[in-house]
Amino acid sequence: MHDARGDEGRHSEGEAMAPSGPQWRIRNGYARLTDLDTAEWADWLGRLSHSQRRFLQATGLRTDDWHLGWPADALHQFNRQWEYPYVARALGQTDGKRILDAGAGFTFFPFFLAEAGYEVTCVDLDRRLAADFDSANSGLCQHVPLVLADLKAIPFRDNAFDQVYCISVMEHTPDHSHILRELARVLRDGGRLILTCDVSLDGTREIRLPDLFELLGSVEHFFEHAAPRDFELDQYCLSSTACARSGLGKLPWRVATGWQRLLSPRYHAKLFLGRLGRIPSLAVAGMVLAKRTPRHAPELDARPASRVLQQAARAATSLSIQEAG
Repeated sequence: MHDARGDEGRHSEGEAMAPSGPQWRIRNGYARLTDLDTAEWADWLGRLSHSQRRFLQATGLRTDDWHLGWPADALHQFNRQWEYPYVARALGQTDGKRILDAGAGFTFFPFFLAEAGYEVTCVDLDRRLAADFDSANSGLCQHVPLVLADLKAIPFRDNAFDQVYCISVMEHTPDHSHILRELARVLRDGGRLILTCDVSLDGTREIRLPDLFELLGSVEHFFEHAAPRDFELDQYCLSSTACARSGLGKLPWRVATGWQRLLSPRYHAKLFLGRLGRIPSLAVAGMVLAKRTPRHAPELDARPASRVLQQAARAATSLSIQEAG
């Protein structure tokens, strides 16, 4: 399998892409290891790596730093190495430049998009981020505004944005339908939402497999799928355990040592459950969605149970047992 990390310096944001070899097919479903074999994914990773290096230099962070509970080298985590290229490519499929980053955190990614010509606004509830955004905007000579707000009450008018992206936020909140309603409200008619999330295969984290299919029901109330659906879960899906075995990405968890370990509730919970030494088994899912017009929206509690999703659920059950074993 091709390792694009050795090619990181080849591209800058302004360069045109001329990928060759296997094509990366954007779809709604699980990330696949074969995506990382494509020249287009490698090209995106090179461009994003260049941007992240500039971001780290401007903010004084190092790749091995942890900041506000998240690694500074966000791009090379097992999930984000796929999520950022997926979102960047999907955003480029339409002409809309007014972008909302929903649940932004603090990474290089919105600054990469701003340099590419997008008008990016970030929304997050964490007040500690304000000083970080000021520092990054000053160091990069950009203006990426941060709005401190809850995603259940986004302080923008209806139809304010052409596109919204939301990267690995849904697994950290139980209020999926409320957030999706707000994201749909601030999107223009026909605007796109690009949504990604981690999916717990062993049931130790959110979102578990049953939660994913409930989330899909809420998604399909407000949005239509704008890419082919493929929620088949098999051994070729990109997952934390697959990356741990193959070294294809970093894992975004720090290992507690010494007194930190003794004071960690998670350590004692794992000790009690016999799970020491086991990493959480997570897959990664992504969706490109188009906002429904009100007259085409189904009832929220009419959860779709399509044949595709039922088949995926059956396949996922057997694979999750293997992953957890």
